[in-house]
Amino acid sequence: MAAWIRSLPGWIEVRDVSISLLLSREASESNLDAGEVAAIQLALVEQGSLLLIDEAAGRVVAARLGVANTGTLGVLLAAAREGLIDLKAKLEKLQQTNFRISRAVIEKLLAQAG
Repeated sequence: MAAWIRSLPGWIEVRDVSISLLLSREASESNLDAGEVAAIQLALVEQGSLLLIDEAAGRVVAARLGVANTGTLGVLLAAAREGLIDLKAKLEKLQQTNFRISRAVIEKLLAQAG
């Protein structure tokens, strides 16, 4: 287990969830992993929450179950629109990781941010 997991900040709450039969079927058909399934289930339990999920199949399942969701890029775009970050700089930094994003998507995001 990574050291950062053993010493989580106080604002992070670790919770167990029981997966519903409906979600279990949806997840099986979409080949979602256990973490994605647990995140969707927790969002179903926590009414009014916004699920942060980057996996496209997971976002489709979440939406089908009525769970509002966004991905990393949606969070960055919202932050840029609020003037909290320099979107271009953050996207450049994100590209230095294993996060995959096309040039066309980057250009679209920058245009949307204004």
